[in-house]
Amino acid sequence: MTALPASREDSLAMPLAATSSARRQARQICDGCQRPLRACLCSFVPATKIRVGAGGFESIHGIIVYVHPLEKKRTFRSCPLLQMCVEGVHAIETRRPVVPSPPPPSPLLIYRTDTSRPLSSVLPSLSFPVTLVALDGTWQHTKEMYRAAPWLADLPAVHLDASETKGYFCDVRHAPLELVELGAVSTAEAVACVVSGMGRWLSDEAVSRCDEVVGRLLQGVGDMQERAKTEEKDKGREGRAVCDHEGDDGW
Repeated sequence: MTALPASREDSLAMPLAATSSARRQARQICDGCQRPLRACLCSFVPATKIRVGAGGFESIHGIIVYVHPLEKKRTFRSCPLLQMCVEGVHAIETRRPVVPSPPPPSPLLIYRTDTSRPLSSVLPSLSFPVTLVALDGTWQHTKEMYRAAPWLADLPAVHLDASETKGYFCDVRHAPLELVELGAVSTAEAVACVVSGMGRWLSDEAVSRCDEVVGRLLQGVGDMQERAKTEEKDKGREGRAVCDHEGDDGW
């Protein structure tokens, strides 16, 4: 095979290098949220996180979120968004939740079951501090996780009514309509609403705003997704218009 002259090799390499450089610039990562700069979430994240547990809102000992392994493949995941706003959230990746060792004090499951009760009706009888337990994944995956861990059925469980939620994340991750009508929301919003409810019940003003703080981030994510969809549609229209125009000119 005949070797190309050095000048010819350089001329071929330059466009490739330029393309690679452009791609790196396009994928510059934000130091704060660790997302591409064009999809940075920092403007929606609170300057100071709401802290639960030691040194914070001690009526909540901690928050344990069991995360389905397939969640890590998703662009926008609920648990990391919650962790951007709330300190004291411990995520455990698993398909089959197991009891932590040592067992957490007074665990309270946030999940709608046949025996779960509305948060508002449970607050007067709760013995604080409690440990909040949640499941994170698609609605089908969380159902499978719940069934795979019989001990979860033995925990007292609470759910939220539709009037207590906003459904911020439902524009990004769609739930079955029948669940949305019952008040099904993302894990991040569900946990935030429960934390807020406890904050209001115990007259902690900062903690009572947890749902607003997390909701602002979730709304920002939803708006970002809508803009991305609109841009994709616009590009598609422009591409079709160019093809149509070229066809008219040529023939």
